[in-house]
Amino acid sequence: MAIVGILLLCFRVYWALRYRKMAKLLQTPNSQNHPSKEDVIQNLRIGLLGSLVGLLIAFIASEVTVSIILGKAVAQPQGVAIYQPENVIRSLDIFVMLANVNMIGAHFFGGVTSLGLLYWLEE
Repeated sequence: MAIVGILLLCFRVYWALRYRKMAKLLQTPNSQNHPSKEDVIQNLRIGLLGSLVGLLIAFIASEVTVSIILGKAVAQPQGVAIYQPENVIRSLDIFVMLANVNMIGAHFFGGVTSLGLLYWLEE
């Protein structure tokens, strides 16, 4: 799940670069080079949809990671040596959880950017 969220984040970065390309086209003095308002709105909606889907997938991946870490924590006996190495909570588990939370934030801010531009354009 986290891999799909990362791939959607890569798509979202690519799409944000398309926003810059579109902005440069809108700044040209020749109005024939300007994209139509419908094209701009369609691009913003695709970016917003990509962010929302990525946010949902990153949230689910984060919940799965937290559930795995919680399962490892509950499986450890208190005050006794751990005999099964797969039940030990490693620092990598915590870093994966942190990466998922950061991915949620990245998708959120990408969606807010698209939504803000869409709101500004429709106003």
